[in-house]
Amino acid sequence: MIRALFRPICLAVVLSAATPGYAVKLDPQDAALLAARDAFEANHRTKLATLAPKLKYHLLEPYVEYWQLFFRLPGASAEDVRDFLSRYPGTALAEQLRVDWLKVLGRSGRWELFQAEYPALSGDDPEVTCYMLLARWKREDASVLGDFKTFWSAPRELPEGCLTLASTRSGSAPSSALRSNFSGIRRSISPRRPTGNWSSPRSRWPPTVTRASPRDSGAAA
Repeated sequence: MIRALFRPICLAVVLSAATPGYAVKLDPQDAALLAARDAFEANHRTKLATLAPKLKYHLLEPYVEYWQLFFRLPGASAEDVRDFLSRYPGTALAEQLRVDWLKVLGRSGRWELFQAEYPALSGDDPEVTCYMLLARWKREDASVLGDFKTFWSAPRELPEGCLTLASTRSGSAPSSALRSNFSGIRRSISPRRPTGNWSSPRSRWPPTVTRASPRDSGAAA
């Protein structure tokens, strides 16, 4: 039920607040929701925390929960994240949190948790995929190089996990055989430097929501 209603109600609130030429009096909770969204976009954790109690039992309270948990992802426990995922299974919001969490886990090298959660990912995210390739490399899985070639030769920027994998192979590679295989692949592809944007930021609430990286989330309060 929540999943079906998220989008139309979000859009109705945004449109009612943004339509020029009309004086619209928002419900106090809807106004607080818009303010909470703005606090999230501006990376204002303290303001978001102040607004959150005002949105208790609002239909879109899960968004507020997501925004707050997103800021805490680098230090959040697996139990906290999985509690959210279990309460909103199958929703786009839960899937986005899983993507965000996997990126945090990959960035911080928490591979056991990463590999336990990765199979539950239903969509495809290039950055998360690169972290999975990096996890396989660390397990000395030589087949990773064939999959990595697709990312390396694409005319676009490499996601962070693939950049780490590319730099790791030139340092202390897991084995000499793996190092030799990688060198062969690298010589066989175009030497041009990847350019462009790998993917556009995902909206957290149509049509305007964006957000900072979890590692930068402490910049404002």
